[in-house]
Amino acid sequence: MFEDGAVASYGRIMLMRGYTDLRCGIPSLSLSLAQLYGADLSEPGVLYVFCGRRCDRVRALLTCRGGTMLVHLVLHAARLRWPRSGDGLVEVTQAQLDALLRGERLAPPCGG
Repeated sequence: MFEDGAVASYGRIMLMRGYTDLRCGIPSLSLSLAQLYGADLSEPGVLYVFCGRRCDRVRALLTCRGGTMLVHLVLHAARLRWPRSGDGLVEVTQAQLDALLRGERLAPPCGG
């Protein structure tokens, strides 16, 4: 899903800055996105990406085929340099997400 341009099939990639409790499942993540940021999880083609405190795990929510899917990625060889300054959602490109998942720092305007 995250490799070889597979994410490119999504119209938008929304990154949650700061820390996310990765014990949360679909209901909790969806509710916080909707209440805090006005996100519409019924909108197809939007990938929401989260990172926890340990910087070696990523979760993503996406809507497809009338449902919501939760993807959990555990990185074995890299630590993420997730943008921690500020809270909230920021839209990123495919290239920015790829770089972030390789352990690189996210270039501005998202900060880090």
